[in-house]
Amino acid sequence: MSKIAILDTAIDAKRVKGEIVEHISFCNTDEVPSAGALSHGTMCALVLDECNTDYELVNLQILSENTSQAMGDVHILAKALKVCKNLGVDIVSISCVTSLLSDSEYLYDITRELSETAIIVSALDNGRFVTIPTSFPHVIGVSSDTLRRLPIGGLAHCDENPLGINVFANCEFPFLFEQGCGPSNSFAVPVVVAYVNDMLNKGCDQKTVLKSLRDLSKYDYSEYVKQFARLSKRANETPVVFVSAELQVLCAVLMDTFRREYEVQSSALSFVKSEYDVRTIFVENARHFLDCLSFMQMHFKTDLVFVVGTEEMVQSLERYADIDVALLANGSDLVVMRYENNQIRTQKHAVATMLYKMLSE
Repeated sequence: MSKIAILDTAIDAKRVKGEIVEHISFCNTDEVPSAGALSHGTMCALVLDECNTDYELVNLQILSENTSQAMGDVHILAKALKVCKNLGVDIVSISCVTSLLSDSEYLYDITRELSETAIIVSALDNGRFVTIPTSFPHVIGVSSDTLRRLPIGGLAHCDENPLGINVFANCEFPFLFEQGCGPSNSFAVPVVVAYVNDMLNKGCDQKTVLKSLRDLSKYDYSEYVKQFARLSKRANETPVVFVSAELQVLCAVLMDTFRREYEVQSSALSFVKSEYDVRTIFVENARHFLDCLSFMQMHFKTDLVFVVGTEEMVQSLERYADIDVALLANGSDLVVMRYENNQIRTQKHAVATMLYKMLSE
């Protein structure tokens, strides 16, 4: 019998079949689920029960059911993930996710380490924004089968999904409707968790389970791709800053600085391959630039988009989108900043301050 950690609200032990072997609250409260409405965490556990699985349950309460909005704290999520590692859980079920991709600073390393011993299953944001830890390559990203192509409790795999989704699941269980809840990505997660749990209970190792998920029937994502193609021609809405390839390292520094100093979320399209960063999409050639930019504007919570490429590309890219500022290398420590009909030179350490000022005017 595998051990499953549900990171969510408090779970009512009287309502679920699985034994809760541990309950840890990170919410500074002794909150107990009410006798009336089911808590979100309890409903996730009940979905496990609907799938007829045997499990030991660890309830890590990272959300309070009494908050007016289900807003969590990424630091609490990171702390709960570390507890999962210490407790030796086999499966981690996460419906509480973040679409602020800069939060990967707190979540990437711990999820990567945890994935070596546990299978992490995480929901897509219901607004279809790229989500973490869902979109990390070592996490099983899950979406609800909103197109109703699968039977209730059914699963299908999706290759190269741009939102980072690996598995689609149908979670249209009658009891959810009875509780006034329609299917959502949150409740699709425990359907996948139940499948993983069954595989582990049969003696499969982690590698076999992950292969089994990849071998599921393929989920046809073409309807969404067609919809995206129609939307991809919309007008640009996000400031775009070009960064020459020689300043690729500076681009990552700028994204971190804008988040830390100005609370600005930024992302990047790069024609130059670099180390993995969930905020960055690699673009193979200029023909794909507009589609990638439009995708980023629709599915990334980003206030600013950087584009990394060779200096010769600036003019051709301006046929597809307005470049608000271009940052070009000028020696070892100087940067040329081109904007409108102006041009200035500055030191690298001053670029973030000057760029923020330019874009804020």
